[in-house]
Amino acid sequence: MKGVFPLKPLHAVLSSDPVVLADIGAAGGLKEPWRDISEYVHVVGFEPDARSSAAEQPRSTILSIGLSDRAGTSPFFLTKKPDGSSIL
Repeated sequence: MKGVFPLKPLHAVLSSDPVVLADIGAAGGLKEPWRDISEYVHVVGFEPDARSSAAEQPRSTILSIGLSDRAGTSPFFLTKKPDGSSIL
């Protein structure tokens, strides 16, 4: 059934309908290898440290919350380096 479903070039498809990537602990922005294809990725980042540069990522939604395997609230410990802050 060749030709029944014509395919657009991959970059055309991903430009209008990007891959959605969840970045848990989004401090410092998008990591490799995703950074190389950032124009095709929409990041939903979870980063509770407001000092982080996570919001600098284009095509992103950064939520200022932390995630855990437990319901409820936990203390959040800020370190000197924003990418090291944690509930641990």
